[in-house]
Amino acid sequence: MSRNEAKSSNRRLSAPAGKAPKPAATQRRQSQRPLRAEEVTRYQKRLRSLASQLSLAEERERRRISVAIHDGISQTLALIKMKLGALSQKGKEAGLAGPVGEVSALVDEVLAQTRSLTVELSPPILYELGFEAALEWLAERASKQYGLNVSFKSDRGGSPIPLETAVPLFQAVRELLVNVGKHASATRAAIRLSREGRQIRLTVEDNGVGFDASKAQGNGRAAADGAGFGLFSIRTRLDHLGGRAKIKSSIGHGTVVTLLLPDPGKSASPQKDETHRGMMGPP
Repeated sequence: MSRNEAKSSNRRLSAPAGKAPKPAATQRRQSQRPLRAEEVTRYQKRLRSLASQLSLAEERERRRISVAIHDGISQTLALIKMKLGALSQKGKEAGLAGPVGEVSALVDEVLAQTRSLTVELSPPILYELGFEAALEWLAERASKQYGLNVSFKSDRGGSPIPLETAVPLFQAVRELLVNVGKHASATRAAIRLSREGRQIRLTVEDNGVGFDASKAQGNGRAAADGAGFGLFSIRTRLDHLGGRAKIKSSIGHGTVVTLLLPDPGKSASPQKDETHRGMMGPP
């Protein structure tokens, strides 16, 4: 008998009576047991915490760049504008009024672009006046930018929404309004902030052409065309923060996007989907 055969025979003899030794593959499968429910919950909480920290870190960097542009480039351009104004009279005497005026107009254009960039990077109103004031400002800005009638209503009440929740919601609403302005061919849109159980409910509705909502469901490949990718990105971002996005749309009947996130200071519990009641009435 070979040495390997002897070892195998010894293992069989040492096994308890009536029980055959378990194959190695079975032992490996048992060692790779599925995660317990409490482990899954713990990992999910950690992932959401990391996603929140990442979002805040990104916003802090955007805020830093915005302030640097405002305090550096914008202030320098404003000073150049003042000096050009002082030179305008001398320019007339030297026959340079035309070129000085052209330079001054270019400075005005660049100054307007830098101011717009600082707002796009990190709107000061979100920090100075809070989330609801920022949404109202966003509605007014979208109205002017895209020629829409955009309304805002809030009946949430309660304590102010902290920055770690306000930032991703604000970014999501801004992206939704860009989609409405560029893709929906809408004339009206409505933003509504409210409370649903232990969650913040934020709804953006438009009376535009609508789209096939299935393109915004599931994977990114299905949502990769037009406004669909933006909706997929918003849904993924909210998922990482413990929230969710519900999309209701059909071709020719407008779009309703509902964002849900846990209300600060309250533990979130799953909410049943409710039939949405339109905020704007007939188009």
